[in-house]
Amino acid sequence: MTRLVFHVLSVSFLSGSLLLACGGGGANGPRALQHRYDEVHIAQFSLEEKSSVLNAQNEYQQARAELMKAESELKESKTKQQVASNERKQAILAEKSASQEKKAANDSGDMNRTNRATKDQRVAELERRAADDKVAYMGRHRKYLKKLVRYRQEEAYHREARWEYEKAKLGQAKNIAPKGINYDNYKGQADTRSRQAQQAKLKADEAKKKALAAEKVWQGRLQEVQQAKGGASSDTTKTTGESTDS
Repeated sequence: MTRLVFHVLSVSFLSGSLLLACGGGGANGPRALQHRYDEVHIAQFSLEEKSSVLNAQNEYQQARAELMKAESELKESKTKQQVASNERKQAILAEKSASQEKKAANDSGDMNRTNRATKDQRVAELERRAADDKVAYMGRHRKYLKKLVRYRQEEAYHREARWEYEKAKLGQAKNIAPKGINYDNYKGQADTRSRQAQQAKLKADEAKKKALAAEKVWQGRLQEVQQAKGGASSDTTKTTGESTDS
C-alpha cells in the first residue's frame, strides 16, 4: 500500500515538473492549474477503477510530448531563418556580379557572350527574388511555430486539467471528502482550459495558412528559377507541415 502511494505521488510530481520545464506557466505562457487533486486520496482503488484516470494521464503525457516537439521545431527555425538571410545576401551579391558581367559583355560586342550573360543575369535575378521569398516564408513559418507552441502549451494544460478532473470524479464517486475540496472546481477548470486550447488552436491554424501561402509563393519562384536554368531546382524543402489537430 505504501509503495503504491509513493509511486502515484512520484508520477504526479514528475509530470508537473516536466510540463513546467517545457515552458508552461512562464511569463509569456498560460498560467499553471489552480486546482489539483492529490492522488493519495484515490491510491487505494484498483487499476480497473482508475481506468479513466489513467487514460486521461496518458493523453496528458502525449500532449506534453507534442509541446516538446513544437518547442524543438521553434528553436531550430531560428537557425533556418538565419541561413535564409545569409543566402539572400549571397544572392544579392551574385545578382550584382551578373549585372556587371552583362554590361561588360554588351561592351565587348560579342553576341554569344552577351546572350550567355543575359541568361545568367536573369537567373541571378530570379534566384535573388527566390531568396527574398524564402526569407519572407521563414518569417511567416516562425510566427506560425510560435503560435503552435502556445497552442501546445494550452493543450497540455487542458489535458492536465482533464486528468485532475478524472481523479476528482473518482474521488467524488467513492465518497472521498478531503477537507476544503470543492469538486465543482475541477470540471470548471477543465472546461475553461478546453476553451483556451481551442482559441489558441484557431490562432495557430490561421498562422499556418499564412505560412503555407508564403511557402507557395517561394516554391513558385523556385520553379521560375528552374525554368530559367533549364534544369532541376536544388532547393525545394518544405517545412510547414506541423498539424495542430488535437
